[in-house]
Amino acid sequence: MTIRRLLLASAAVLALPAAASAQVGSATPGFYLGLGGGWNKARDADWSSANGPVGTSGEMEFEHGWAVIGALGYQLGNGFRVEFEPGYRRNSADSTSTTFGGRDADGRISAISLMGNAIYELPLTFGLRPYIGVGLGAARLSADFTVPNQGGLPLRVDDEDWVFAYQGIAGVGYALTDNVTVALDYRYFKTRDPEFSSSRGSIGGTFESEYSAHTVLASVRYSFGSPRAEPMAAAPVAAPAPAPAPAQAMAPVRQTQTFLVFFDWDSANLTTAARDTIVTAVNTIRSGGNARIEVVGHTDTSGSPQYNQRLGQRRADTVRVEMTRQGIAGNSITTRTAGETQLRVPTGDNVREAQNRRAEIILPPG
Repeated sequence: MTIRRLLLASAAVLALPAAASAQVGSATPGFYLGLGGGWNKARDADWSSANGPVGTSGEMEFEHGWAVIGALGYQLGNGFRVEFEPGYRRNSADSTSTTFGGRDADGRISAISLMGNAIYELPLTFGLRPYIGVGLGAARLSADFTVPNQGGLPLRVDDEDWVFAYQGIAGVGYALTDNVTVALDYRYFKTRDPEFSSSRGSIGGTFESEYSAHTVLASVRYSFGSPRAEPMAAAPVAAPAPAPAPAQAMAPVRQTQTFLVFFDWDSANLTTAARDTIVTAVNTIRSGGNARIEVVGHTDTSGSPQYNQRLGQRRADTVRVEMTRQGIAGNSITTRTAGETQLRVPTGDNVREAQNRRAEIILPPG
């Protein structure tokens, strides 16, 4: 890919937030830190050298190497994040073909990079976050190797050069918690051609080469953003009773009571606080003699509507099983799902909200 094409692609990606921010949600907004390491393979590089009246050219091959990448970024909350990325890549030289035939090459080439990345996370569920991105920046390429016996004299390169760098990124992350994400990604990293000083015997000259690399990284990212705190337990929500007529004795009025059972993200398992709420609801049922009980499962919007319908039903069924375990007759409990259609706290699409991840135990009058 030419530099011009990559710059055009970068501009397109960086312009997307304005068009998509009102429609797409993502992980918890806020600053984050990341660190990753993995495999790096510098691609075979065409090179040429001019040393006085003698010039040579060829192709340099590199061995498998390694890379370490860091990140300081900000999650925008609309599917996009931007980050500053320092990185280090290193590969040993393997061999080179020259105008004098094939030769072993002893040494290495390394790259210290400072990149600015724009990354878009695709809105999926199950905790998975596929993402794509682009990066622009600079790299300090450092070459230190010797190609022996070229025309009777070894070619020595020991120099460094700062050059423009760019990269494409594709990967997938998995949210272990609201704040911790692990990821595996691929990066194609390329720079403008560096130029190094070189020598052959007492003759000095220049060495021009290429640099690009395939990088596969495993990383972990910690977000400092905080989702809204989930209530530990919820008091019953009752509809207001009509005021009695003046000077008229009124019989007690049974009211609809609702108990809220909250769940962790993408989970239908009961927490300790959820079990406490169910115990309160069961005690109320026993004292009030409710013959009809309804349990409705709800979700937040972080997932597809179809998946959230199923998750809401699983949450309702989990509450029903726990209530029957505590002695409530199963044939008195009906369950249904509302999915993400009845949010307790209104949000946009694909937004995690603790108070929307719930099941409602509804005790009607009578």
